[in-house]
This record gives sequence, C-alpha cells and structure tokens, in this order.
Amino acid sequence: MTPTRTYSAHQSRVTMVLFILEMEWMLSTGQDKLFTWHCSETGERLGNYRTTACASCLQFDVETRHVFVGDHSGQVTILKLEQDNCSLITTFKGHTAGVTSLCWDPVQRLLFSGSSDHSIIIWDIGGRKGMALELQGHRDKIQSIAYAHHSRQLISCSADGGIVVWNMDVERQEHHCRKCGKAVCGKCSSKSSTIPLMGFEFEVRVCDSCYDSITDEQHNRDTEEGHIALPSHSRPGGHSSTLEISCHFSFRRMGPRALQSLSHGGTPC
Repeated sequence: MTPTRTYSAHQSRVTMVLFILEMEWMLSTGQDKLFTWHCSETGERLGNYRTTACASCLQFDVETRHVFVGDHSGQVTILKLEQDNCSLITTFKGHTAGVTSLCWDPVQRLLFSGSSDHSIIIWDIGGRKGMALELQGHRDKIQSIAYAHHSRQLISCSADGGIVVWNMDVERQEHHCRKCGKAVCGKCSSKSSTIPLMGFEFEVRVCDSCYDSITDEQHNRDTEEGHIALPSHSRPGGHSSTLEISCHFSFRRMGPRALQSLSHGGTPC
C-alpha cells in the first residue's frame, strides 16, 4: 500500500478523522483546537473552525450536514457544514471533564458522548424535547462508545478494562435523591453518597441538603428498613425526520444498578 495524498490539516496531533463518501469530504480534529474539512478528490482545504479547547472526537450527520465536535473542556459543539463555510448552531456542556468519544444515531436522532468523568450522556438532538440522560456505569474514564443499530444497544468501554452493554429499548430511570426522594439535577446534587439502592455499591447523587445529614448509621438503617425512595421512569425522545436542534436540555440521571457488564454475561435491564 502506498500513500496517494497528504493533507496539511493540523499543526499538532490529529485526534480523529472521518471520510464522508456522500460529500467526498475528509473531516478531522486535532490538538491544535481546530476542526477542518477537505475535499477528498483534490486535497483542497474547504474550511475550518476553532474550538475552545483541544478537539478530541467528532461525528457527522449526512442527511443534514451537521457535525458534532467534542473537546477536552467537556463541551460538544454542533456546526452546520456547507461546501466552503460553516455556521455555529449551538454548544452543549454537560460533562465535568473532557469528551473522549462521540456516537451518533441518525434514526432516533440521539447523540451519545463519553467523557473522562466516567459518564455517558444521551443528547436528544432531534426529538425537540430538550432531554439529556446521564448514564453512570463505569469506574474510570470512557475510552470509546459504539451503537448497534440493528439491536438498539449502546456499547461502552472504559480505561479500567470494563465493557458495558446498554439496552436502549428499556425505560430509563430519572435520578432522585436516594435519601429524600426528590428529583435532583447537577446544581442541587453536587455530591455523591454510597447509600445503596438494592445493595448496589456505586456512589449515587444525593441532594446537597441531605448529604450533610447522612451518617454511617443512617446508611445502615436505610438499607435494613428499606427507607429509600424509588425513582420514577422516563425514556429518551423519539424520532424526527428533520434535525431540529434542541438548544436547552434538562438532565435526568440514570443510576448504574440497571447495568450488567459483559464479564457478568448480561445486558442492562
């Protein structure tokens, strides 16, 4: 195999490339904080966009020509690409550490983002419901995520060697404070506790007002007596024939008790 063309795309390490056959485009991101796209036939640079931090990953929707760029600040940027220019649509900031992997489902119009903060976020891009679900099932940073369209399963792996299969057809659980039962978001639940639900050992979010009142004795008593509020249920938004970006998202967090890693021979229920 011999090289046929070299692209002068970046001034630092290239982090990801995508070849778009339908447009004959070569998309790339780099540690120089640039997203660029080239014509694959001529090698000509068609345009670029500077991100706020080192760009780490990208995905592309062929039908609408939207590109999703993740960076080390935890932000996801959505751009609309044309032949020789691009326009900024919106940015998402839901992770507390860098985005390490992106995956796009063009049917359900869902964007999956994995991060060094050990979490995966499902962004309902086309459902116009402004919903974002946080999946918590890893103990280390997310290395890669992939989506199996035929079985509607999301597969994620982390730096500690864990692989998790998520069944996207099941209902997701809205995260509530494990002590008082109130629905919580990132602003009112900045801390975590190991109060168990069904005996699961992962730390889970509790509201800040409850966190200070939790003691070891409270942990044990709640476990023995079952005084733990069960969350309600919700699921990601549905399909949209056109990509209408939801710019404002409400977060719902799903605890990891519904997960089973591949090493235990199962899928989430």
